[in-house]
Amino acid sequence: MARQHDDVAFLDVLYRVCDALCEGERREFTRDNGITRFTRGQDDAILVEGAFVAVSLEVPSVRVSLSGITDPEGNPLEFDKDAIAGLSGRLINLDYEQVKDKVLPG
Repeated sequence: MARQHDDVAFLDVLYRVCDALCEGERREFTRDNGITRFTRGQDDAILVEGAFVAVSLEVPSVRVSLSGITDPEGNPLEFDKDAIAGLSGRLINLDYEQVKDKVLPG
Protein backbone atom coordinates (compact mmCIF):
# COMPACT_ATOMS: atom_id res chain seq x y z
CA MET A 1 0.00 0.00 0.00
CA ALA A 2 2.81 2.47 0.85
CA ARG A 3 4.56 1.70 -2.43
CA GLN A 4 1.42 2.55 -4.37
CA HIS A 5 1.11 5.86 -2.52
CA ASP A 6 4.80 6.66 -3.25
CA ASP A 7 4.32 5.89 -6.94
CA VAL A 8 1.33 8.26 -7.11
CA ALA A 9 3.32 11.00 -5.34
CA PHE A 10 6.23 10.67 -7.81
CA LEU A 11 3.83 10.72 -10.75
CA ASP A 12 2.06 13.78 -9.31
CA VAL A 13 5.35 15.68 -9.06
CA LEU A 14 6.32 14.69 -12.62
CA TYR A 15 2.96 15.85 -13.96
CA ARG A 16 3.14 19.18 -12.11
CA VAL A 17 6.69 19.77 -13.41
CA CYS A 18 5.59 19.02 -16.99
CA ASP A 19 2.52 21.23 -16.57
CA ALA A 20 4.64 24.14 -15.32
CA LEU A 21 7.17 23.74 -18.14
CA CYS A 22 4.57 23.37 -20.90
CA GLU A 23 3.01 26.78 -20.11
CA GLY A 24 0.06 26.36 -22.46
CA GLU A 25 -0.25 24.12 -25.49
CA ARG A 26 3.39 23.72 -26.52
CA ARG A 27 6.91 24.60 -25.39
CA GLU A 28 10.38 23.60 -26.48
CA PHE A 29 13.79 23.78 -24.78
CA THR A 30 17.14 23.43 -26.55
CA ARG A 31 20.18 22.29 -24.58
CA ASP A 32 23.57 20.81 -25.46
CA ASN A 33 22.13 17.30 -25.41
CA GLY A 34 19.21 18.13 -27.72
CA ILE A 35 15.66 19.40 -27.76
CA THR A 36 12.98 18.61 -25.20
CA ARG A 37 9.39 19.29 -26.30
CA PHE A 38 6.19 19.52 -24.29
CA THR A 39 2.80 19.34 -26.01
CA ARG A 40 -0.48 19.43 -24.09
CA GLY A 41 -3.30 17.26 -25.40
CA GLN A 42 -7.02 17.97 -25.13
CA ASP A 43 -7.20 15.51 -22.24
CA ASP A 44 -4.55 17.53 -20.31
CA ALA A 45 -2.01 14.76 -20.80
CA ILE A 46 1.37 16.20 -21.74
CA LEU A 47 3.50 14.60 -24.44
CA VAL A 48 7.16 14.91 -23.46
CA GLU A 49 9.75 14.15 -26.13
CA GLY A 50 13.51 14.35 -26.24
CA ALA A 51 16.85 13.49 -24.77
CA PHE A 52 15.88 13.77 -21.11
CA VAL A 53 13.08 11.24 -21.60
CA ALA A 54 15.40 8.87 -23.45
CA VAL A 55 18.11 9.10 -20.79
CA SER A 56 15.71 8.72 -17.86
CA LEU A 57 13.16 6.23 -19.16
CA GLU A 58 14.89 4.65 -22.20
CA VAL A 59 12.04 5.58 -24.56
CA PRO A 60 11.96 8.60 -26.92
CA SER A 61 8.68 10.05 -25.65
CA VAL A 62 5.90 9.60 -23.09
CA ARG A 63 2.49 11.05 -22.32
CA VAL A 64 2.23 12.13 -18.69
CA SER A 65 -1.10 12.58 -16.94
CA LEU A 66 -2.39 12.33 -13.40
CA SER A 67 -3.61 8.82 -14.18
CA GLY A 68 -0.28 7.47 -15.39
CA ILE A 69 2.43 7.40 -18.01
CA THR A 70 1.72 6.05 -21.47
CA ASP A 71 3.40 5.86 -24.85
CA PRO A 72 2.25 8.46 -27.42
CA GLU A 73 -0.55 6.12 -28.55
CA GLY A 74 -1.94 5.79 -25.02
CA ASN A 75 -0.59 2.33 -24.13
CA PRO A 76 0.30 2.18 -20.41
CA LEU A 77 3.97 2.16 -19.44
CA GLU A 78 5.39 1.39 -16.03
CA PHE A 79 8.54 2.88 -14.55
CA ASP A 80 9.97 2.66 -11.06
CA LYS A 81 9.97 5.73 -8.88
CA ASP A 82 13.73 6.22 -9.31
CA ALA A 83 13.31 6.59 -13.08
CA ILE A 84 10.39 8.98 -12.62
CA ALA A 85 12.34 11.02 -10.06
CA GLY A 86 15.33 11.12 -12.42
CA LEU A 87 13.18 12.49 -15.23
CA SER A 88 11.56 15.04 -12.92
CA GLY A 89 14.97 16.26 -11.78
CA ARG A 90 16.29 16.62 -15.30
CA LEU A 91 13.16 18.47 -16.41
CA ILE A 92 13.27 20.84 -13.44
CA ASN A 93 16.71 21.95 -14.60
CA LEU A 94 15.27 23.11 -17.94
CA ASP A 95 13.67 26.12 -16.24
CA TYR A 96 14.14 25.97 -12.49
CA GLU A 97 12.57 29.37 -11.83
CA GLN A 98 9.38 28.45 -13.71
CA VAL A 99 9.05 25.18 -11.83
CA LYS A 100 9.94 26.72 -8.48
CA ASP A 101 7.27 29.37 -8.84
CA LYS A 102 4.52 26.93 -9.87
CA VAL A 103 5.39 23.60 -8.26
CA LEU A 104 7.91 23.63 -5.42
CA PRO A 105 6.69 24.53 -1.95
CA GLY A 106 7.61 28.04 -0.81
